[in-house]
Amino acid sequence: MCTGKESIDRYSRLVSLYVIIVLSMLTITIIQAQDENVNYTDQPSDTWKLHYPIILDSENKGSYNRMLSSYPIGVFWQGDSPVVAMLWHPKESPELILWKEIGHRKWIKYSTIRSVGYPKVFAIDTHTIGVVTQIGKKSHGGYGKAIHFLRIRDGIARDTIMLAPSPDAGQRITVSAVESSGESIFVFLLHEFSGGKLNQLLFASSHDGGETWTETKCVGNTNMGEDFSYMQGFCFDSLHVVRFLCEPVNNYLHTTLDGGISWSKSLFTPNDDLMNTRRLPLGRTLLADSVGIVYALQNPTNRKEVRYYFTQSKDKATTWSKGVPIIPYIKASDPALSIRVAKSGNHFAFSYMETIGSWSKGEIVNHIVISKDNGETWADEPISDFYTGDVLFSGVGGAPDGSRILLNSVIRVIENDKERFYYTVQEYSPRNLDTFDESEIKSPIKKQ
Repeated sequence: MCTGKESIDRYSRLVSLYVIIVLSMLTITIIQAQDENVNYTDQPSDTWKLHYPIILDSENKGSYNRMLSSYPIGVFWQGDSPVVAMLWHPKESPELILWKEIGHRKWIKYSTIRSVGYPKVFAIDTHTIGVVTQIGKKSHGGYGKAIHFLRIRDGIARDTIMLAPSPDAGQRITVSAVESSGESIFVFLLHEFSGGKLNQLLFASSHDGGETWTETKCVGNTNMGEDFSYMQGFCFDSLHVVRFLCEPVNNYLHTTLDGGISWSKSLFTPNDDLMNTRRLPLGRTLLADSVGIVYALQNPTNRKEVRYYFTQSKDKATTWSKGVPIIPYIKASDPALSIRVAKSGNHFAFSYMETIGSWSKGEIVNHIVISKDNGETWADEPISDFYTGDVLFSGVGGAPDGSRILLNSVIRVIENDKERFYYTVQEYSPRNLDTFDESEIKSPIKKQ
């Protein structure tokens, strides 16, 4: 038989249990309501923000000067899974490293390929990744190396096809751009000559996922050198391909409507009121009914400064809208380096580096600029708030379903007077991702 005190205690416990159950039900209801309010369509929420980063890996070999040839290749989606591509490029053994997301805040090292240089990486289907790259033992400058296409199936490099042989002494061939549409793959190569001879833009294509290729041939000449490899192209379908080409005076668009059999040339003329200034198209994104281009303009009164603009074409690169300035003029030793543009829904992300001191000493600042209205206005996101080290290089990629943008970066941290480099990835989205384990708190990322 229960005493009065025991009855009160039992009643108190029952009331507490009831309150806990009710609160749990309310908590579940609130979480479900939050998930329902998160919009993963082409109209994302304005509550998007950068979330706590994830460390993929770190290296303590090498130095900043050797890291200059190591950088994020970018982020792309293979089916529903994002893949991060990173080039670790020391002189002894260059490596292409791929990480793949396999769950919430869970990534695995998916594939490592040695002895490659300056690669372009893209998804062919849900099981196959394509790589166009230089292959050879020596990585410095890319001289004397042939260009190959290789396929990675389920993390393993299966086969290779040579697209261009090793060039003659003093020359080199680099991968300029790769565009794809389904099983159609379009490859642009830059053949550089010495002695003042104009360099050549080479082209090859495949329409069966890389099984067979057309003969590699020249489709134009350019006075641009290595920087030209950063310039952009795009394809609207398996036959309609466009590529920017710099000539001694102006920038042109080379267009094919028959998959590369014939080409036409038109002047690239965005309306930015600076008609006599050279434009360097560096980033592009395909929109629902148009194509967007980020291009660089040098300051007419100070050639050491550069400014980035955004323009769009709604008639398949025939005419262009007025160029919108994304940022003020900045000091940039190499305006073409580490420029990335990504789209997810109505959100665009543009990443770039700003030189604030000596480029050779790594005195640079990395930025990511976001547009939430299809490129009409832009705002700088404070990515440095997460890091105790220097953000050296970054790449961005957008989810096809409009749900998120991923930013992957190389971070340099000085530890015990030695340099260590961290490979990281972080998400920009409206999702609630700010919960993490204490085991995730380690340099160079600081707890918020």
